[in-house]
Amino acid sequence: MMIIAFLIFPLLTALLLLFIGNPLSHWRKRIAAISTTLQLILSSYTFYLCLDGQMLVSMMGGWQAPYGIALVIDLFSATMLFASLLVYLTALLYSFFEIHELQEPYFRLPLIFFLQAGTNLVLITGDFFNLFVAFEMMLASSYGILSLEAQGKKVTHILSYVLLNLAGSFIFLWGAAMIYGYTGNLNMAALSSFFIEQGDSSLTWAFALLMFCVIGLKIGIFPLYFWLPDSYPILPYSLNALFGGILSKIGIYVLLRLFLTILPQGMPLIKEWMVILAIPTMLLGVLGAISKSTIKEILSYHIISQVGYIVWAVGIFTPLSLTAALLFTLHNMWVKTSLFLYAGIAGQYFRTDSLQRMGGALHHLPWAGVFFLLQALSLAGLPPLSGFWGKYLIIAEGLAAKQAFAVAVAVITSWMTLFSMLKIWISAFWGERNPLTASVYSPSLKLEVITGLGLIVFSLGLGFGMEYAFAFSEKAIAQLLNKHTYIDQVLAHSKILVGE
Repeated sequence: MMIIAFLIFPLLTALLLLFIGNPLSHWRKRIAAISTTLQLILSSYTFYLCLDGQMLVSMMGGWQAPYGIALVIDLFSATMLFASLLVYLTALLYSFFEIHELQEPYFRLPLIFFLQAGTNLVLITGDFFNLFVAFEMMLASSYGILSLEAQGKKVTHILSYVLLNLAGSFIFLWGAAMIYGYTGNLNMAALSSFFIEQGDSSLTWAFALLMFCVIGLKIGIFPLYFWLPDSYPILPYSLNALFGGILSKIGIYVLLRLFLTILPQGMPLIKEWMVILAIPTMLLGVLGAISKSTIKEILSYHIISQVGYIVWAVGIFTPLSLTAALLFTLHNMWVKTSLFLYAGIAGQYFRTDSLQRMGGALHHLPWAGVFFLLQALSLAGLPPLSGFWGKYLIIAEGLAAKQAFAVAVAVITSWMTLFSMLKIWISAFWGERNPLTASVYSPSLKLEVITGLGLIVFSLGLGFGMEYAFAFSEKAIAQLLNKHTYIDQVLAHSKILVGE
């Protein structure tokens, strides 16, 4: 029952919010905050249960695996659940102060919770078709949110997002249908066992290539990344933070789950292609950020370059590089979200995100400026912040794998990341007030500064407490690499309840 709560909570909340209109909008906010907080507390408990290697498994309706729908939480999914729900709670709280309740689109909050339901389902499902359904739930919700926020000509900016993701969904469904035709079921544990027997067969390679194309498109790997910086900047800062912190990182989760749990862990050719495609993804992402002069565009391009680091780590495919990929994903979820939020405070203050019309916000928003700089330095990888450790481990493993060119690109990308982040900080926060702006300081922005403190604390904890973060991340990856444990836990029991 505990596992299904991660799906029931957001779905019930979304339905409830549909029936509460603007006159009672303070109740909408309370319900949204309480629901996400309860899920965050529950995710903390599941993380605690999984720390000792326990795996939570539930078969819906009591069906014996591999038939029926399996819900599974191991240490990897428990970690990602907690990280994503922390992002959801922070972005929600920020959004309550970002826009007046009477100006808030009626469907925004319900759509956010449908998006949350899809996110949670991706992280807890043990069924491949259910994974497709979860992705579609996320994408349909994101289409709705983007359409709500788009105005006038901005609608054209989301066309590439919608069309490419629809193409990806078709390929995803094709892959699911193909593999169902061969196996007769879509339980991930059963598929894992099936592919162990298949080895490097043509079927295995076809399925792997199809799924890598799908995931690569959805997380923004070169060359199909242009949809992301075209569509994300049209969103308000809270939703920018939510999309930037969640969507591509859930795609990374699926990439790791696919190549560690389901498919054979060999397949060196695909790993080589990951490394090859990660190099231009890192470099072109950061070059795009440097070329832009608005906060949202710069931070959106940085999502792409940071995805490049993670895909490179997965392509190296050693236990240490995979651990680094998980650590870097957690760091990026929290740091990227907080960067959007604290840059958003400056943007709200100046009523623009154009760097040419900003300046001097540090005088009136000192803590927002300090926190933004702290997270900007972390994104660039300065020690001892959280971004340093992930990059250090990835680069060290790249050197060990004799991938000198990729290492050089990664180091250059880090320096250019630092340059572009300092460009935001100097233009928006440093110096004297820009005479072109005439905004009046709003004390309510102090509350928005407070909403991001949780992300600041956890990202700092990830950096300064790296010994402990590395320990549980290493354990999570070791559990993923031991496929037989996953297979045995899921296939050996029809239903495992917490406490039994």
